[in-house]
Amino acid sequence: MDKVYDTLILYITNNIPEGGIMKRKVLTGLALLAMISGGFITQASATVQDEEFRSVDAMTVSEFETQIESKASNLTFIEFQVDVPGESAPQTFGVLGQNLTLEQAIEEANISIQDILQAESTGDVASKKRDSTRYGQIRNKLLTKKFKISSVEGKSKSKLWNTSKKMGRKEKVISASPDSLLSAQALPTAAAVACGTWRPNFHANIAANSTYQGQRYDQLKFAFTQGQLDQFACTGSTGFEPDLVTDNYDSLHYFGSSIVAYTSTMPNSYLDTNFGDGVNERVYTVGTYDVSALEPWLEYANYIRTGVGNTNKDRAKVVWQRNSTLFFGCREVFGAAWCSNPDESKIEYVWKFPLPGTLQVP
Repeated sequence: MDKVYDTLILYITNNIPEGGIMKRKVLTGLALLAMISGGFITQASATVQDEEFRSVDAMTVSEFETQIESKASNLTFIEFQVDVPGESAPQTFGVLGQNLTLEQAIEEANISIQDILQAESTGDVASKKRDSTRYGQIRNKLLTKKFKISSVEGKSKSKLWNTSKKMGRKEKVISASPDSLLSAQALPTAAAVACGTWRPNFHANIAANSTYQGQRYDQLKFAFTQGQLDQFACTGSTGFEPDLVTDNYDSLHYFGSSIVAYTSTMPNSYLDTNFGDGVNERVYTVGTYDVSALEPWLEYANYIRTGVGNTNKDRAKVVWQRNSTLFFGCREVFGAAWCSNPDESKIEYVWKFPLPGTLQVP
């Protein structure tokens, strides 16, 4: 095992660029080493107490209900994907909490849809009709449970089907990104210098009170051109994270600290972890680990919902980040959120996003 540790530490040391923005991912990498160690140590001494688990692969609703939901002592995360007629990639919905059930997750997804349709209420007639039809189809699939469970986490007293022991606890939106995000960005790699513009075009950010009382949401919209996707491929990065970063330098925050639910139209999406972040900037991120699955000229949208913060007015910015996998096999063991190594970040609209409110590019 010592040789494995040395190899992983050497990889992290040699592949993380200098700069404050990389701090949280370095800590994540080191934390993974501790988790691996802890996993091997505790595996041999497992007893009948609850142990955390995560799913190994996608499963049907029937498999989830009979093999997981009915046997787990506590579900804390349920993520599922709904196929949308006429679209190549499904829409992802995720719900976090305690003692979750699939019925609760479906209800949360419906609240998310109501918020999204509310956000689109100021659009033109054609777009509103299109969104109404699209989300109507998704609602029908939710109600009839015609989707697949892409990820689940929780606790159980026994080994459950299609799951593995969870090595470490995934913290979600506890604090923020490093303070240096305010004025600095990651040092560009050689690939970034050789390639052109890889970041997407910002379309809109919408923040408002949720249709569910006592919660708030944010929706970030963006799109890539074919040229931008070509340049992204040129860099060699495989993942992408659009970070919604909120100002917490005054300790006043519009959004609550914990994400309740999220949804994304990006393929192969996941909710990012904020392990090791600072406190002055809060980061809310849904990323994708497979940029090659993104399509040009298609608008993508990330939605997150939280509790109410401690102020009714705030501001935010967006940080586009391209990533590569931390090391081979990492995502399969720990999940995409733990295994994204940042290659470069681009900051835009610094503190221009009104919370609540809408910033939109024509």
